Amino acid sequence: MTTKNIYITLFIAVFALFSYSCDDSETLESSDIDTMSRFEFPEGSNEWDKIFKDIYEEHGVQIIYKGFTESDLNKSWTGTPGAGTFEWRHYTNPDTLTQLAHYLNDSIFRYLNPEMSRKVFYPYIYIPQGYASLFIHPTTGAILSRTPQVFISEKMDFWLLSVKNEAIFHNESAYQYTFVSTRKRLFAAYLTTAINRGLIVPPSDFKEGMDYTTPIKEGTADVDDENYFLRRGFVNRINLISGSYDRVFTTYTSGAIKLDNLNNGEDFKNYLFALIYEPDMVGRYGIYPNILKRYPKVQDYMKLQYGIDLQAIAKGE
Repeated sequence: MTTKNIYITLFIAVFALFSYSCDDSETLESSDIDTMSRFEFPEGSNEWDKIFKDIYEEHGVQIIYKGFTESDLNKSWTGTPGAGTFEWRHYTNPDTLTQLAHYLNDSIFRYLNPEMSRKVFYPYIYIPQGYASLFIHPTTGAILSRTPQVFISEKMDFWLLSVKNEAIFHNESAYQYTFVSTRKRLFAAYLTTAINRGLIVPPSDFKEGMDYTTPIKEGTADVDDENYFLRRGFVNRINLISGSYDRVFTTYTSGAIKLDNLNNGEDFKNYLFALIYEPDMVGRYGIYPNILKRYPKVQDYMKLQYGIDLQAIAKGE
């Protein structure tokens, strides 16, 4: 074999290995994490460590609260590592860590499908305190503003959950506001990832009786029109950051694009998000028969097919 052929063979082998490692459809199983983890896990023998260990054994994701560094937090599929400027701290208060561990277990993980979780989550969930991006003056270096980042799911090998400060754990209204919002964003990211990886598909009769061709109306003057989006059976899009109920087409630019997006998956996703954000679907959509007919099908399907009770998530049951 000539030197040229050797180089070509090596290049093909390396390219194949790289392509395999970057395939989004391939996810790490817990057995892989056991041998590849960058951290000692569990990170201690306290009550919260035991809870995190139980979560890992069931769902295959390590919750890391003290072992990560700035370098770990900067790992990303996009952008330049270390380009962002952030501030954060490790949790050290035992009471806070115990409360946080119970919250994650009781308010998030108990609602999830363990088998699906192993294919949805990245290897780690980091839980820094007060994680925020900083806007710094280019010449003086002074911090001009801080933007809290409470939930991130787009990093290379981790998701991130954070709260502003420990005082939130001792203020019931602030605690409820912060965590109710954050947990629903996590569920939405979980469901979106599962859909993107083919782990969740719509029920076969989901589009039955729906019209994805006739133009839809969505203005406040159109509420009595038969083509008003709610009357047609389309629920609101949920703003995942604020939790507000947007019109179904807020982010789209033309009628054709609107309907194509709904027909190609957005309609089903909107129903999933509505069911985890709205604890009283009848109260919100009671005057729209098409929605009242559709949402129980999605609720029952997700519960029976995947073991995920969307309305229990919304109600915190």
